[in-house]
Amino acid sequence: MECTQFQEGTVYMKAWIDQRIGRQFLFVFYLFIGLILLTSLAVYVFTENRIEQTTTSLENVSERRTNATELFETWQSMQYEMRGYVILGDEEMLTRVKDKQALIETQTAWFEANAVTEKEKLYASDARTLFSAYQERVMPSLERYVVAKRAGTVTEPFLQMPTLGKVTPQAEPPADRKFKINSKSAADMSASIVDMESVFTEYRNSLNEEENQLR
Repeated sequence: MECTQFQEGTVYMKAWIDQRIGRQFLFVFYLFIGLILLTSLAVYVFTENRIEQTTTSLENVSERRTNATELFETWQSMQYEMRGYVILGDEEMLTRVKDKQALIETQTAWFEANAVTEKEKLYASDARTLFSAYQERVMPSLERYVVAKRAGTVTEPFLQMPTLGKVTPQAEPPADRKFKINSKSAADMSASIVDMESVFTEYRNSLNEEENQLR
């Protein structure tokens, strides 16, 4: 009798131990599965965030490159229109020049408002400096030159730098000025076109480097 009870107790104890072990095993198993799921979820969220951030950064680079290209193209177009005005004296060309100046003002202001990095701030500053110098020094000289040709004060068939300087005498710019724009050296627009192209190229190259780092 006692032997039978002992055997039954042993069987019960073994079953209880097996049950506890089974529960612990299931707990560890589910815990392991849970950790895998949480880790996978964390990796997924992290990857998605990185992809989203990279995509946003690439879109920003693309937007800045597009805006910089449009600014440069508007700048070139404005100066070629101004050259045509000087040669032909066509007031419609001057009107188009004024329209493009208003557009350049808007485009330059965008970079000034959205510049974040030092390179962007430098680009915005250089673009503003060139545009202001062109408006304040070159444009008035060229417009007065056309007026002088109409009045007969100037009779030369093509624009001559010395004549332009006489029509609109101006003090030389400071020696430490970054862009040496004045009525004598930039009247044919070539100097300021080269300056703007250099500024644009440097900024575009910096955008290309930034884009390569993101990819």
